[in-house]
Amino acid sequence: MSENDYVPSLVAPSRRPETVKIASDDTDGGFVIINTSDFDAATMTIFGAEPKGKLPAVAELAAHLATLDVEAVQALQAKDDRKSAAPLYDARLAELAK
Repeated sequence: MSENDYVPSLVAPSRRPETVKIASDDTDGGFVIINTSDFDAATMTIFGAEPKGKLPAVAELAAHLATLDVEAVQALQAKDDRKSAAPLYDARLAELAK
């Protein structure tokens, strides 16, 4: 066989699938690398990402807001994009402004 002969490779070039690091309490490093296609945002957290605080259900929000001061209500409101919750924040802020 001469150096000019072409021999196709029987093995396709390796392709690394897109991966993502997710937080895991089960490992020493605190993360696991998984395929991006396996990532479930509802149950997994990107490693190193600031976790979003769990918001109270809208049905329980008014009672929760009643325990908070102005700054805490405003901070929670900034994280909450639910349209149905907006009137509850406004009502609590109006109540605190009295």
